[in-house]
Amino acid sequence: MSDILDATDKYIDVLIATHEHWDHVSGFIQAADLFEQLKVGEVWLAWTEDDSDPLAKKLKQAHDQALAALAEAPERMAAGGDEAGASAVANLIGFFGEIGAAGDNTTKAALNAVRGKSDAATIHYFKPDDAIHLEDPAVSLHVLGPPHDEKQINKTLSSTETYGFAESFLAMNAATDATAESFDPPFAPIYVIPNEDARKMDFFVAKYWGPGAEAPDWRRIGDASDLALALDNATNNTSLVLAIELADGDVLLFVGDAQVGNWESWAQNELLSRVILYKVGHHGSHNATLIDGLQRMQKMKYAFVPVDHAMAVRKRWGNMPLPDLLDHIEEITARNGGFTLRSDQDVANLRPTSNSNPGGRTRRTCPISRSTSSFGGDRVR
Repeated sequence: MSDILDATDKYIDVLIATHEHWDHVSGFIQAADLFEQLKVGEVWLAWTEDDSDPLAKKLKQAHDQALAALAEAPERMAAGGDEAGASAVANLIGFFGEIGAAGDNTTKAALNAVRGKSDAATIHYFKPDDAIHLEDPAVSLHVLGPPHDEKQINKTLSSTETYGFAESFLAMNAATDATAESFDPPFAPIYVIPNEDARKMDFFVAKYWGPGAEAPDWRRIGDASDLALALDNATNNTSLVLAIELADGDVLLFVGDAQVGNWESWAQNELLSRVILYKVGHHGSHNATLIDGLQRMQKMKYAFVPVDHAMAVRKRWGNMPLPDLLDHIEEITARNGGFTLRSDQDVANLRPTSNSNPGGRTRRTCPISRSTSSFGGDRVR
């Protein structure tokens, strides 16, 4: 935040918040004193944050209900002996801040801080293809996502359209098999009531399935992990996606954490064939960057990957960034004489030679200095 204040003389024309996840908006709270010094011309948000949009209100209501249901799940799951499940759910709901805490360390509070930087007249909520008029006619901005479609917002994973799906699927199966092998049910099968039958029985409807005060959401702890993951993925799919088209036709693409449904709504756009810079989606994970979309970006010279691999390992998020995806990205950027830059690597030590990442793969590294880089002859901070 201090660097931004210095570089911008404490004023920016536009502040964009892509979506309501802690790793994208927490700084507005964590650096609140410095953020207060920044003057903002306009605030841009996705239509999903617009309270006057009926679909946005519906999605937000479901979002809030899911968070409320999950707030007590980790504690209850841990008490029931499912420590691993409790940890997984806690990590996922942590993307929304300190849920259930008395303080203001939540994504909702962070977005309110963003909205507070500008009056209502200069807060804009964008849908795909909304026109954005700039003073400089040489530059065009295109809104690609999120799609104004509930089904696409909720479509987050595909078996054929994303890199590394088979690898991720095998890992998930291995984890499931290990859990199944170690699971020793307390009752013999003759005493087990199948879920489909229990849903029809008055006692379980009243005490378990609900709705109602006697059937709190945490009792369905078997569904908590799936609910937390679905909520996390759907929120990623509400990312505001922008393409910046320069005077010569080159395009800079910023996709936030967009996943399959968001990507599918614009992956056929011809702008992708002119992308020279790609801010890699969702930290280079397996559930973002469609194969078809990346294959269209054959002119890409620069790829920026905001990721912390060590943190991903500690959080048990698996391959983040995904080696298979990085291989394809780096093949394109290297062929075009560019580079791929990761935020968890020290730029000062990078040279235009190969380097090894923690996974042991050879990488083309970034031939730039810490302070400046060259894009088409222009010096850019």
